Amino acid sequence: MIFPQNTLEELYDQALQDTIWAVKEALETEDECRIGLAGGSTPQALYEKMAGSNLPWDKIVFIQLDERYVLSDEDESNLKMLRRSLFNQLPQQAKEVITFDTSLAYEQASKEMDRKLNAKLIERKPLFDLLILGAGADGHVASLFSSVDLTADLALNTTAKAYKTQKRLSLGMGALSQAKQALLLLVGESKLEIANSLQGHSQSTPIQVLVQKVPTKVLTCALESKHI
Repeated sequence: MIFPQNTLEELYDQALQDTIWAVKEALETEDECRIGLAGGSTPQALYEKMAGSNLPWDKIVFIQLDERYVLSDEDESNLKMLRRSLFNQLPQQAKEVITFDTSLAYEQASKEMDRKLNAKLIERKPLFDLLILGAGADGHVASLFSSVDLTADLALNTTAKAYKTQKRLSLGMGALSQAKQALLLLVGESKLEIANSLQGHSQSTPIQVLVQKVPTKVLTCALESKHI
């Protein structure tokens, strides 16, 4: 695989076009398009661009991929970021938004997400039409940090030992692998090493495992992410 370098603006513009195309493609055969949304700082500029685009929001289902176990009004919350950058900016409500409920007890929060995802799988498969992903410099994706987390669960509790908020909620590989396609945004010098690691067949990190399971387009930029 070869990953051409982009400027930040090129990366996010291309990511927006790829997202729009994935929505159109899904709606050719399905009643709704299901998009998985990663947390973290890298996808945020894409979400802001999506909010300003002319998409059929009443046919789009958004599913949160991971969350820090904090209340949704705290700055560490991925849901707070998603509301600010996307959900609250839409001209009309999305068809459905499926998120982790961190007001529940820790173990119960992942069980409740598991229940929601099972309900979507009963409706149809695959679970996702598109995953929008970032990845950590350590190779984590969503909040899957090591081989210990690579279970077949749809949703699970994980631990981010090297991060401020260690208690995490994440979709498992059992859910993430059920996607038609994925868009992986890698921004910053440290993330270029992740891009390079995807060119082999190693499956030692969660992101390496996922790209072996799901057709993934990778967009890279050596500059650090910022709002544009």
